[in-house]
Amino acid sequence: MLSRMDERRLGLVVRALRRRRGWRQLDLGRASGVSQSTVSEIERGYLDSLSLRTIKAVTN
Repeated sequence: MLSRMDERRLGLVVRALRRRRGWRQLDLGRASGVSQSTVSEIERGYLDSLSLRTIKAVTN
């Protein structure tokens, strides 16, 4: 289980990688098979309601 601080760090990493590619949240969501709002939740560090499978899809 991740601490709140780790969740925020993961979100910042996802955001930085997405921006480095020049993608919008919508682009990352489509490439990962999740919604834009799910990408937004991950980037803001709100991982409580997300499955590990969803988090892996976005981070891979």
